[in-house]
Amino acid sequence: MLKHLGQPIRQLPRACYHASARMVSTIIGTSGGQYIQGEVLYKNAAGKPTVFKATYIPRALHALVSHRRDVSNYHPRRGNEPVVFKQESKPIFDLSRRLADEFAGSRRLRMPIDFSPEDRIVVYSYFTSTLLDLIRADPDFPPDELKKILRHVGEAIQEFHAKGWLHLGQ
Repeated sequence: MLKHLGQPIRQLPRACYHASARMVSTIIGTSGGQYIQGEVLYKNAAGKPTVFKATYIPRALHALVSHRRDVSNYHPRRGNEPVVFKQESKPIFDLSRRLADEFAGSRRLRMPIDFSPEDRIVVYSYFTSTLLDLIRADPDFPPDELKKILRHVGEAIQEFHAKGWLHLGQ
C-alpha cells in the first residue's frame, strides 16, 4: 500500500510512475497502449472517483514519456480525442468484453476501445457532451439532420436486436 504523509493511499490499478512529488497512475491496455490518468470525471454516491479522463500514449512512445510529467503534447490514437477509463465489477467488465467482441466493427454503437483485464478497466473514447445536449443547445437544429440521427439510432437498436440483445436503459 502506498502512503502519503503517513496516510494510506488507494492507488489506482497497475503501474505508477513517480513524477516530481505527484503520482501518476498508468493503465496498460490489452492493445499495449498506456493510459495516463487525468482528471476525475465522475464520483459515485459515496464520493469515490470512478471515471477518469486519460491521455493515451502509443506503445512506440512509452520509453520517451515514462519519465516525463507533462504528457499534454501526446495525442490519443483516435485523432486528438482524449479517452476515459472506468474500473468495473467483474460481471460488468465481462459483459463489456462480450459486447465489444460481438459488435466489433459496428459503425453505430459506441464500444470500448481497450481493456485492462487485471484491473477490470474499460477504456472508451471521450465525448464532451451527449447527442441530446447538442440538439438542446441548438434550437434551430435542422429537422432533416435530426431525422438522419434518429434513423441511425433506430438502426443501432436494430443491430442490437438482430444479435438477440435488448436495450433497457437510457
